[in-house]
Amino acid sequence: MIGLAQSLLSSNLLFGYSQNASNVTFGTHELQDYDVHSLQIDNLQRVKQKLEKEKSEMKMEIDDLATNVETVTKAKLNYEKMSRNMEEQLNEAKTKNDNLTKEVNELNAAKARLSSENGTF
Repeated sequence: MIGLAQSLLSSNLLFGYSQNASNVTFGTHELQDYDVHSLQIDNLQRVKQKLEKEKSEMKMEIDDLATNVETVTKAKLNYEKMSRNMEEQLNEAKTKNDNLTKEVNELNAAKARLSSENGTF
């Protein structure tokens, strides 16, 4: 009976030891998993920070481009206005030139008529 008690006791001790060892092993796996997850979280945070920085830089670039588009649009409107004004001035000058050409032709006709009338006298 003493042998049986000793074997039960030793099997309980061994079972308890193997259970404790398995708990330590499980704890080690948990720590390794924690380390892996911690590294993954750190990597994701670095990636997130990098992406946020890129996003911020892109927003600044978009703002700069929007400002440039606004400036170019204003310049375009000013040039179109200047173009319309110059076209009006050109049309006015053409009309004035046509009127002056007509007057010169009328004066030349009057001169020729007067010259012919003077020649008949």
